[in-house]
Amino acid sequence: MRAAMKWMMVGVAVALAFGGAFLLQPVTTAQELMTVDPDDLFTEYSDDEDSFVLFPGTTDMQVGNSPHGALVTILINDVAVNSINAGNDIFDYGSHIIKKNCTSDGELAVYTNMVKIEGFDPTRGDWYWVQYDADGTVSTTVDGTTIAGAVDTCIDCHSAVSDTDWVFTPF
Repeated sequence: MRAAMKWMMVGVAVALAFGGAFLLQPVTTAQELMTVDPDDLFTEYSDDEDSFVLFPGTTDMQVGNSPHGALVTILINDVAVNSINAGNDIFDYGSHIIKKNCTSDGELAVYTNMVKIEGFDPTRGDWYWVQYDADGTVSTTVDGTTIAGAVDTCIDCHSAVSDTDWVFTPF
């Protein structure tokens, strides 16, 4: 009986050791599980640019607000169009909003994008943010950080309109 008890205790100790090691591993967040390739998002737009339409109520090259360009054009994909046409209060997953940020003379400076991805960032509307240079490469900050994902500057500004699904343009 003592030998059986000893082996049972060894088994419990081994199980706790492995379990304890497992519990010490960092928790994986939903964002870490997401494998979003910002280059794929730009390809989605550039390969089918004609399927993106003006955001209802906006015009081509309308006056922009900081930090976006002096002139902006806001485009949306068919998923976002369907969300608006259905009278939804929030955009459906797969909605893609592109803002072409232009200089005062109409030259394209950067693209800023919001893409609604289920599970990406539920506390912030599940929006994935990304900025591209005019040539379609993902923009970087002065220290080399890519401007893609849960971008603090985008989130901080758009949090003012979290009650309209983080979107300033009325829908």
